[in-house]
Amino acid sequence: MSHRRSLLHKKNGSQGLFDDADVVYSQRKFYNCTHALLKVYRESDLAEAWVFFNGEVVNTSSVISTVDAETPSATTILTWLGGSTARILLWYGQTPDSLLDTDKIISYVSGSAPTLNFSGASSQFRWQFACLFKGIANTALDSGNSFSIFTVTANLVSNNISNILSTRINNSGTNSRLSLYNDSSTNNLIANIRNTSSTNQLVNLLAQQNTTSNKLLTLIATPSEANGYYNDVLQDTTALSGSYDNEHLELGSQFNGTSLNLNGFLREIIIFPSDKTSKASEIHDNINAYYSIY
Repeated sequence: MSHRRSLLHKKNGSQGLFDDADVVYSQRKFYNCTHALLKVYRESDLAEAWVFFNGEVVNTSSVISTVDAETPSATTILTWLGGSTARILLWYGQTPDSLLDTDKIISYVSGSAPTLNFSGASSQFRWQFACLFKGIANTALDSGNSFSIFTVTANLVSNNISNILSTRINNSGTNSRLSLYNDSSTNNLIANIRNTSSTNQLVNLLAQQNTTSNKLLTLIATPSEANGYYNDVLQDTTALSGSYDNEHLELGSQFNGTSLNLNGFLREIIIFPSDKTSKASEIHDNINAYYSIY
């Protein structure tokens, strides 16, 4: 581990907790990434630019590039926008090797692209109006693997029916998939590992959610069982059987933007290709220390 990377871990308190992550999608900086976090377009004239971290966050002093994701200029996002609004086209994943991995980029597909809102010292990504983002299949989430997903999300309205993450796109409701979403019939935030026999294997994450505050939702799965957490408290354990499809990674909506549309903020998704039960509380503490969730 490089000296600089060690300093980054010490600064944000991670102490190497994320060194074995597959990918991190976040508003805050992990590792020693120098590539852009976002590609955006300017509403006033549809011009496009890449946005880089300013220190540990993206804010109004972040510089942009009109060339590519690895060549920052001296122009800030605030100057470039000139009073216009930025909408997000690409969200670049951060990986432990700090390199730009084109397989970890998720792209705006349909609906109204999320806005890049600036609040205080950092930025927020506001999702609404059937916004769907898509990436290639994340192999860490393949059926039969152990994996862990840590998410931070917040609704703009209570009782919002919303998709956080799923592993299929452009499919009917009968297809198998892994998904994290708010269930319309119970208003529970759940994970569903729907297998190829059309069996819904539900893991409750938060019952009767009706708050617009940040929520830390975690799914940790092995081939035989899945465990759901809300704000560092184990909520449910479900036995698993069968397999499911993993064709694409999609965020913010399901079924090509036609249902389960997120109306709020998707702040962080951390995916590990392993069972992180033994480290879950430490990871939760790190996330909570940054976002002040509970």
